[in-house]
Amino acid sequence: MRICYFCKKSIGFLDFKQHNCRNFTYEELEKIWNSPYVQLYCCFCYNLVQRHHNRRLQRKKKFLNSIKIDMNGQRLIVEWL
Repeated sequence: MRICYFCKKSIGFLDFKQHNCRNFTYEELEKIWNSPYVQLYCCFCYNLVQRHHNRRLQRKKKFLNSIKIDMNGQRLIVEWL
């Protein structure tokens, strides 16, 4: 048994394997599971973390898309759209 890094809920290897078997081999999953250097999330917390990171990424993309940069000679002009 492992413990979710965020909510401290118990995580079983079979659930971990079932949710990750498409992305990793069994041997890779065993290495990840047994590593003291890897913190795992339960499915619920993993989804929360993913949504949070996706929202941050979308805000950064929106910000970068909202500026227009023109090089005029050696001057840099930043125009907020």
